[in-house]
Amino acid sequence: MAEGEGQRKRVLWGLAGVTFPLTGAAKIASEIAQTKVPPQAETEEQHHAYAGRRNILDALRKGDDGPLRQAHAEGAWLVLLLGGMPTAGQD
Repeated sequence: MAEGEGQRKRVLWGLAGVTFPLTGAAKIASEIAQTKVPPQAETEEQHHAYAGRRNILDALRKGDDGPLRQAHAEGAWLVLLLGGMPTAGQD
């Protein structure tokens, strides 16, 4: 019960703008999370490519290769594969 009370107080202090230093596992977890943050927001093209890849993979897991065949027929498979990311020589 004391741990719950301490956590409640910490949340209330946090709402008031008081911060507490991270220690132990919380500090390591924070450092790992920071390395996974992308350096910039994804573009709309990158978002659509990601959604397309996700939809194709979900369909393939269910045994449906229709979305993959459709993307290939439309010539979009390469964009989906590269994720809308710039290739060598592009900025």
